[in-house]
Amino acid sequence: MDIKSVREYLGKDWEAVKEKIETSLMSDIALLNATNSSILSNSGKQLRPLLALLVARACSGHQISEATVRYAAASELLHNATLLHDDVADGSVKRRGAPTIMSLMGPSVSVLVGDYWLVKAMDLIIDADDAAGDSCVMKIFSKTLKDLAEGEMLQLQKAQKGDTDENDYLRIIYSKTASLFEAASVSAAISVGASEAYVQAARVMGYSHGRIMFRHILPNVTHLAIIYFTTLFAASVMLEVTASYLGLGAQNFPSWGMMISLQLCMVSPLVLFLFVLFCF
Repeated sequence: MDIKSVREYLGKDWEAVKEKIETSLMSDIALLNATNSSILSNSGKQLRPLLALLVARACSGHQISEATVRYAAASELLHNATLLHDDVADGSVKRRGAPTIMSLMGPSVSVLVGDYWLVKAMDLIIDADDAAGDSCVMKIFSKTLKDLAEGEMLQLQKAQKGDTDENDYLRIIYSKTASLFEAASVSAAISVGASEAYVQAARVMGYSHGRIMFRHILPNVTHLAIIYFTTLFAASVMLEVTASYLGLGAQNFPSWGMMISLQLCMVSPLVLFLFVLFCF
């Protein structure tokens, strides 16, 4: 099981998110379109929107909404916006093995394009919130943007002083990484009308995935992505087989799926590895 397999499993839902990302970035400025196309051609693993779709399906019996697509796309746009800004702050000349926009076109362009992606992400969230008649998800992503900025500044401050302790480290990885995973998960649950219990379960899953596992337990992103999505997919398959055997309908899936997903995020890495090895 790899990321490609997860995308194939999500099928048309994943294609809808990809299309939403591309269309939301369209502009009548040729240079901007060319720059955006260059970034999309080297887009990485896109874990946040994938996680959003998996959460929405787990909370709804394998159904998603237009809001799900918008929030998932927004999470990827926000992530890339922060990378474009980070490349300037860090002076990075390469990302994902390719030259950065900062190195090719200068820091000003990188910042401007990052701002554009940020605004486009906000547009998607606002449109979805307007359709739902509620601004709760905008507030969630607004907090995430605050966390991202504070995490970057705290990291710079601690790098200058050289006095980072464990609490500082955990706060930085929550702010810079887990906060957006949390927002992607929570917004996905809200997008399908999940109950408060499911929303909170999604919050814990996103939080745990980003804060504890993503940079604290497994430094290799590829290994983490494979393990995490393999586990979720295995759990989903096991649930469907069990429900079919017991003669239960799809309405029983969400509660089981969220309970197992939550538990998987809270167990030790050893248990997670054993689960994957046992299932595959």
